[in-house]
Amino acid sequence: YYIRHPSNWKSIEQNLQNISKNGVGVSFNTTIQWLNMTRLNEIFDYIEHCNIPFGGVWFQLVTDPFYLDPIYAPTFMKEKWQPVIRVVEPYFEQPQYIEALARSVEEAYASKKAKPEILVCSYHGVPKRYLMHGDPYHCQCQKTTRLLKERLGWKDTEIITTFQSKFGPEEWLKPYTVEEVARLVEEEKKKSIAVIAPAFSSDCIETLEEINEEIKESFEEAGGEEFTYIPCLNDSTAHIDALSSLIDKNLRGWID
Repeated sequence: YYIRHPSNWKSIEQNLQNISKNGVGVSFNTTIQWLNMTRLNEIFDYIEHCNIPFGGVWFQLVTDPFYLDPIYAPTFMKEKWQPVIRVVEPYFEQPQYIEALARSVEEAYASKKAKPEILVCSYHGVPKRYLMHGDPYHCQCQKTTRLLKERLGWKDTEIITTFQSKFGPEEWLKPYTVEEVARLVEEEKKKSIAVIAPAFSSDCIETLEEINEEIKESFEEAGGEEFTYIPCLNDSTAHIDALSSLIDKNLRGWID
């Protein structure tokens, strides 16, 4: 069973009930880089709210260290059947994931008459204080971009890292995507760019609306002419292969 960041509680409830009924389940958080602010505590709140029991053993495959946070301990301790938790390493540098990203870029570029002048890798932003406190997210995003660049055989000037989705008054990781795409036009005279969102495993409001509408509008209002959004990996064969490999690796010793 696949449980993503809560957006449809009915589907999540059904998955949890199926897990409870069948005794063994896999909950897989597909945040690619290790973003500590991405938690699935809403799921546990929902479990508690609906009195959904843990049936048998619930195997948790997670990429979020906060599953081990004391916040969740009271919930687990109420259950007679304790879930077994295994923390999966973030897969931001997994070769198969990088390969899947590279293929998506190559396919998008192959469909264009002219190659975009620069590829913008837009990651979900977080407050800058997270980085100052030692959160590895920023470093992992930078490494994903570097590995993608190396796999594509590109120069440093052909790809950049930016951060989106900022809200609130405090400073977040920079450069902000919405501002950077305009700067590329105004200062570097770029007229054609492509944008990809490596932090998202599947398209959502932050990609379909924020990137392909708001950020695109910022680029065009600054004088940009050709904006290409490269979809998330979604259900592409290369992406499914990467996820399957990760799941198979971490299920070893649990399910024969």
